[in-house]
Amino acid sequence: MDHQKTLFQIQVPRSPPKNARKDSKGRTWALAKEFESWTQWEDVSDRTWYVWFRNSKKRQVQCPIDGEIIFNNMKVVQIWHVGDVRRAVIELIRI
Repeated sequence: MDHQKTLFQIQVPRSPPKNARKDSKGRTWALAKEFESWTQWEDVSDRTWYVWFRNSKKRQVQCPIDGEIIFNNMKVVQIWHVGDVRRAVIELIRI
């Protein structure tokens, strides 16, 4: 049972790709469609992004929050994040 639970909790690869974008808060972002063969979701839209974040000695980096503006032109509308895992699935819309 525990294996099944962890298998479907976080549908984000452990490491971001080399061509990922960084936001002003130090979080790393990549379009989910770039990982189509990895994800277990049936449909991944152009609005679905993966984000990786972790704390460093210099700053506390947090999971994005609902309504937060990313890259000055996108807004967070949906968040899938579980527990203390330092990655999440985020749905963004252009504003």
